[in-house]
Amino acid sequence: MKIDYTLRKDDYLKFQLYTVAHSKQARKRRQRSQILLPIAYLLMGASFLLLDNQIAAIVFGVLAILWYFLIPLYIRNRYVKFYLRFNAENYSENFNQPLSIEIRSTILHLTSPKSESDIKFDAIAEIIDLGTHYLIKFTIGSVAILPINKEVGRNIWDEFIKSVVEKSGKSVYDKKDWTWR
Repeated sequence: MKIDYTLRKDDYLKFQLYTVAHSKQARKRRQRSQILLPIAYLLMGASFLLLDNQIAAIVFGVLAILWYFLIPLYIRNRYVKFYLRFNAENYSENFNQPLSIEIRSTILHLTSPKSESDIKFDAIAEIIDLGTHYLIKFTIGSVAILPINKEVGRNIWDEFIKSVVEKSGKSVYDKKDWTWR
């Protein structure tokens, strides 16, 4: 079974946001930036309260609360902008290029205008269903991004993934409810 498809900038973005959302290091960094500055603001507010400057204490208390609730929105948008720029600089030549993926007897055969790869089924680390994309992660660190769109519909990809699951012995992780937050 062979499927021809293309990847757009949104496909790369979805993969990268999913990856960074599941990165322990990135999660810790996001949590730190959400918690540390509000704590500093609260400490400064407490010090102003000890100096009988209640207005400054209230201002720093309000800043701490605002920061805690608004910084996740800022960070979320910053990641999106970063990856859009990153993709434009590093992957723009890959956008809208013809790609194909084919199941052969013992391998997955991936083709792009610049390269071809044969990957054994036992080199598949995991298969993830994001609802709008399938991700096939390989043990060598690479990923096949399979977009579900008008070009190649859900039924075709489902049949393809079913064949990959049968040959690889891996199961599909259902992450259809995942959203970038």
